[in-house]
Amino acid sequence: MIYRIIDLKESLYDEKLFKKAYKEMSSQRQEKADRYKQESDRKACVFADMLLRQMLKEAGYTQTPVFYKDEKGKPHLENDELYFSISHSGEFVACAVSRHPVGIDIEKKRLVDLPLIKRVCTEEELSFVLSGSTDITEGGCERFLTLWCLKEAYLKYTGEGLVGGLKSISFADNGKIKENPLPHIKAESLRTEEYICAVISEKNKVSEL
Repeated sequence: MIYRIIDLKESLYDEKLFKKAYKEMSSQRQEKADRYKQESDRKACVFADMLLRQMLKEAGYTQTPVFYKDEKGKPHLENDELYFSISHSGEFVACAVSRHPVGIDIEKKRLVDLPLIKRVCTEEELSFVLSGSTDITEGGCERFLTLWCLKEAYLKYTGEGLVGGLKSISFADNGKIKENPLPHIKAESLRTEEYICAVISEKNKVSEL
């Protein structure tokens, strides 16, 4: 399994490259990009598609990618030779490619309110996020976004999406992130000054990537 994150603020990702990347998208993916109302979201969608095609090529996928969605709405390559997951938030785009099911999520760091946290977190996770406080702190926001990324990545991995329910799995217990939330998955998280990213993949699966 490989994953990569790009920062769209870099001068590399300019208007000229955007037009080229958009032109190379399938009509189906172009329609998806066109549905975004915000220019920043359209830009992220287009560059996410570009990143995916680059990573598929690097993984040895020589065909022109053709995508479809299964009955749950999870996107796949037509022949399922490789699995992939895409996420974008703010100026950041993330993509993961694997020979087994995979899920990735990235969130730009931001403040969140307590009602949202309570809607998303299990009791164990809420205890981890608040860490003894009755109100949300900057550190609590970061802990929450870490859990949010893990949950989103897991629901992308299973193909359930948000319909699967963000409380369907708990990633925290006894005041810390669980090392092994489920025996068959591997959970990784990455934090920088600007974003948090999480990847869920299958444990003990050999991958040539």
